[in-house]
Amino acid sequence: QDIAIIEGIEGFKSSQQRKEGYLAALIHHHIPIKHEYSVKGQYDMESGFQAMERLLALPNPPTAVFCSNDDMAIGAMNAIFAKGLKVPDDISVIGFDDIGFSQYITPRLSTVKRPVEKISVLGAQKLLSLISEPETKAEKIFENTEFMVRDSVRQLST
Repeated sequence: QDIAIIEGIEGFKSSQQRKEGYLAALIHHHIPIKHEYSVKGQYDMESGFQAMERLLALPNPPTAVFCSNDDMAIGAMNAIFAKGLKVPDDISVIGFDDIGFSQYITPRLSTVKRPVEKISVLGAQKLLSLISEPETKAEKIFENTEFMVRDSVRQLST
């Protein structure tokens, strides 16, 4: 019920879309939106650390935090550890991007995987086809994300 977000850089489309997804999920599951649980970050580890420190200083800190990228999630986890708390026992952490480090840190980071390599290949192929055949119609290409369940989210008993 107490789920925070560490947002990305203000003005970035990715930051806006990830926050919209966070809010939509809260609304869908009838979880109250607490404005103090929304803090800004800069898509780097240091800003994730600082944002998590602000969340931990609240009178009622969150029990889970969604970070708009994995770098901020790693920074947030380190802020949690610095306060003597444990991930996921005290606070669950989820990232976004599935960078290489995500599966090798302790605990392994649960994250949303974007298929960046596949997106890059499809984009390059489309660009080459537009160059070789200018009459080719432009189109949007979508690829699905995948939730990588690892160790940074506590399992709740039902």
